[in-house]
This record gives sequence, C-alpha cells and structure tokens, in this order.
Amino acid sequence: MLKVIANEISVQDLLDKIIKYITDPPENSRVFEITPEIAEYLLVNYNSQNRPKKAGKITEFADDMVSGDWFVTGDTIKFSDEHLLRDGQNRLKACVRSGVSFFTHIVFGIPDKAFHKLDRGKVRTSGDVLGIAGYSNSTRLAAAVRWSYILETNPSSRVTLTPSKTLDLCRGIYSGVEASIPHGVSVYRQYNHPPGQLTALHYVLAKKNKEKADEFFSLWCRGAEGGSAKAISRMQMLLASIKLQNHGRVNDTVRAAMIVKAWNLFITGRSGRRQSCLVAVGEAFPTILG
Repeated sequence: MLKVIANEISVQDLLDKIIKYITDPPENSRVFEITPEIAEYLLVNYNSQNRPKKAGKITEFADDMVSGDWFVTGDTIKFSDEHLLRDGQNRLKACVRSGVSFFTHIVFGIPDKAFHKLDRGKVRTSGDVLGIAGYSNSTRLAAAVRWSYILETNPSSRVTLTPSKTLDLCRGIYSGVEASIPHGVSVYRQYNHPPGQLTALHYVLAKKNKEKADEFFSLWCRGAEGGSAKAISRMQMLLASIKLQNHGRVNDTVRAAMIVKAWNLFITGRSGRRQSCLVAVGEAFPTILG
C-alpha cells in the first residue's frame, strides 16, 4: 500500500521529512505531495549536478499540472547516496513555474556511481551524462571528446561513443578538451561550423603547438586574409563554397581534413594555392604537423 504524506502536516514538516529521507534513505519509495515551495528548495539545494534542463518538457509538465492532467504514474524523483537530485528536475521546475502542487514517488539513496545507468529507456545522451557529472557546456564537450578520439585514432571513422565511455575519456586522457571550447565556439559563431568538431581540432592542434593553435583560431575567427592567414582564408572560402553547393552541408571528415591542410600550411609558413586545401575523393586524411 502506498504511503502518502500529504496535507495533514505543514509544508515545513513535509520538507523536513524529505530532507530526513535524503540523509537517511528508507528501503522503499515514498509518495509525497510536492508543493512549489518544496520544489524550489530541492532545486536550489540538491540540484548542483544534473543533465541540462529540457525547456519543452518543463512547459509540457507545467501545462498538465495547471490543467489537472497530472497523475501518479510510478515515475520517480530520485536522490543519490551523495544527497544529490539525479532525476526529476524538469518536474520540479514545472511545479515551480505552474504554482501547482503534485504527487510523486520519490526514491532515496541510489548509488551515485550508478547515475549514468538511470532511465536507460529514456536514452541519456553523452551530453546528459557529462552534465550530471558536473561539466559545463556538456553537449558541446561530449561532441568534442568524440571528435578528439576520432582525430587521434581513425579520422575517417564514424565511431559513436557510449555515454560512459565519453565520461571516462573526459575524466581521463581528454580532460584538457574543455579548455578548447571557447576557441571552438568563437569560430562556430562566426561561420556556423560544428562547435564540437572545432573544439576537438583546436585541442589536437594545441597539443602540437598551443601558441600557434590559438593564433590559427584567432585569425580564422577574425576573418584575416593576408600574410600568415592566407591559407586559413582560402580554406574558409572553399568550405563556404562547398556549403553553398550542397544546401548547407559539408561532410564532417572532409571539413576536418581541409582544416588540417590549412593548419599544415600555416604551421610551416606557407600560403599554398587554392587547391592546397581541397580534399580529393579517397584521399588519405592528412597527418597533423606541428
């Protein structure tokens, strides 16, 4: 039988009961009434590490709460043994937005190390998992880790990393990728190339020569054309032409190879010809010079 803790006690007593269970978890789930005040408190105090919020879901849930079309379905809000909210932030945010209380199961004390296994049927992405682990810009970072792995293993592959593999790489050999995000984003905002791939390219190039990698991306972002930037500007013009001819699309591997070719010219002090940055069908991915 469900144990419902509801209107017979005050909001503060209700919140105190939830906090007690977060600290000292019961074996089974409990069904609580969540008021907007309680939802706000839980979000402020226990939601320091979670996947990115989903604005569409928050709006959908809030509308259902306002219309009375919200029911206890068995879906749970989850807290870990590290006293962190691990699932349910969108529902709590919807409660705050709608100003309407709702009932829900709450599960306490789930091992924190198992967080990336939660709701596997809902498909937590690599970005979700990195967000839960406390990383900022988690979606871009996940893409950058994947592209760093591709560039350093098999640049012509289309490998997809599992969320747990992405997290392991981000905590391990690619822990430095995060620092390259501002460089990737700056060029993305200027030319709309994929920020994850750009971030990975900066990271890989910076491992060869960080000062030159920073300069390469700065010149590219500024649209510099003369002198040492000539190969970069030619590469960008070719990419723009390819996008125009292909309805805005550029093959990811082709783009990466063209950027590496421009880098190789730049790092060796050459401007090259227009054709120097083109990639022929079947051509091997260029070795990154440094």
